[in-house]
Amino acid sequence: MTAATSARIAYPPLSPTLTAIRERGFLICGVNVHLAGFALPESPSRWSGFNVDYGHAIAAAIFGDPSRVQFVPLDAGVRFHALATGEVDVLVRNASWTMTRECSLGIEFAATVFYETQGAMVRLERQAQSLQDLDGCTLCIVRGDAGDNHTTSGQNIIEYFTRHGLAFEKLYVHDDDEALMAYLEGRCDVFTSGVCGLHAERMRLGAPEQHVILPDVVAREPLSSAVREGDTQWARVVCWVHFALVAAEEYGLDAEAVARLLHAPVSGAELPWEARRLLGLEGDLGALLGLRSDWAAHVIAKVGNYAEIFARNFGEESDLQMPRGLNKLWNQGGLLYAPVFN
Repeated sequence: MTAATSARIAYPPLSPTLTAIRERGFLICGVNVHLAGFALPESPSRWSGFNVDYGHAIAAAIFGDPSRVQFVPLDAGVRFHALATGEVDVLVRNASWTMTRECSLGIEFAATVFYETQGAMVRLERQAQSLQDLDGCTLCIVRGDAGDNHTTSGQNIIEYFTRHGLAFEKLYVHDDDEALMAYLEGRCDVFTSGVCGLHAERMRLGAPEQHVILPDVVAREPLSSAVREGDTQWARVVCWVHFALVAAEEYGLDAEAVARLLHAPVSGAELPWEARRLLGLEGDLGALLGLRSDWAAHVIAKVGNYAEIFARNFGEESDLQMPRGLNKLWNQGGLLYAPVFN
C-alpha cells in the first residue's frame, strides 16, 4: 500500500461492541438450542456445528484464538430479544433475514451464511407424495419472539397451504423441540423446517426411516448472522469474517496451507494479490475493521474455509451427508461469493 493510498483511507472509530468484547476477554454468541449440523452441545463448555464454527471464526478474528467464545443456546421465542438487549454480542443461529425483523426488532442482519430451503416432514404411513396430499392436516407452528404469532417458517407453511387452497389446523408450540414431540405424538401431522434441519431432526426420532421429507419447496430461508442495531462497525466485522471464509475457498486457501504461512518465514509471494490482501501479507485491511492485519489468516488457519466448515458439519465428514446445493461457490453453480478484498 502506498503512502498516497493510506492518506485517502479514513479509519473509522472503534466499535463499542468490539471494545466491550476485548475488555471482557471473550465473545458471547447466540446459537440453536440443539440442532445437528448447526449447533450441538457436547458438554456444558464445548459445542460443535456450522453456526458454532462461525462463532469460533469471529473469536479468531478478534483475538487470534477461536476458543475465546461463550455459546448461549436460544430458542426461537427469545433469540432476537437476547440480541437486542445485549445478552449476546452476535446471533449465529438459524434465523431468516426479513425486512420486518431488521426494521422493528432493534437488530441488524450482517450476512447470509447459509442458503436454506424450507421443507416438510410427514409420517411414511400417510403415503403422501407431496404437500398437496395433506389437505385438512394439522400443522405444528412454533411461536416467534414477543409480538410475533409465529416464526418465519410457521408463516411460510401457513401461506403455502393458504395459497394452494389446502385446509389446515394450527397447533402452536413453544419451540422446535416441542414441535418435534407434538409431531412424534401425532398431535400434528406436518413438521416443517429448513431441509438440512429436517434431516437433522429426523435423526433424533426413534425410527427415522418411518418419516419422509417431501420434495416440496415451501420457501427460501436466508439464514443470517445478526448484531444489535446501531454499531455499524461491529456489523462489518461479522460480515467480513463470513466473506473471508468464502473468499478463502475461492482462492484455494485451506486451514493447513494458511497455518504454514502463519508459522513459516515465507512471504506468500506466490499467492495472487487478492489472497495476499486477505491474509494481511499486503496492506493492512484489518485496520478498517479495528482488527490486526492478519485477522483473516487466523480465522482460516484455525477454523478453515467455508468448504471445510460445510464438509465438517453437513458434508462428507458428517453424519448428515448433505449436498452443498445453493451453498456452493458462484463458479460451481451456487450463490456464494465475496466482495473484493481491496
